[in-house]
Amino acid sequence: MADVDIKKMLEKRREAVGSEHKFRARFDDREFWIVAQELAPRSHRERLAEIQADVEDEVLTPFEGEDAVIEQYLGDQADAFREMCDEVDFDPFEALNMALSEHNKEVRRNPTQRSSRNTRRR
Repeated sequence: MADVDIKKMLEKRREAVGSEHKFRARFDDREFWIVAQELAPRSHRERLAEIQADVEDEVLTPFEGEDAVIEQYLGDQADAFREMCDEVDFDPFEALNMALSEHNKEVRRNPTQRSSRNTRRR
């Protein structure tokens, strides 16, 4: 049985998504970069766990928790993402979940696909 080279697997995965740890999602003519769960650093997962605990402990309302999750995944693009969703009257948290779900399906279908010039982060 061949050895599994974890570093090489991560490099291929990063090349496939076109970024260190994010994937590109399109919304009309806008481009958003969302943290890819499979490449996220531990600090990302820890922050998500903190948000969940804050909602459970009622430090944050459920809607505040959803906003914090959107911020965690989209960073400085979170406000623009919310605005785009508001323009089409769609919940931004649900839009984020849909993007993550589609990305995860693609990862399962083709985990080491090479990125094309069109999918590489510029």
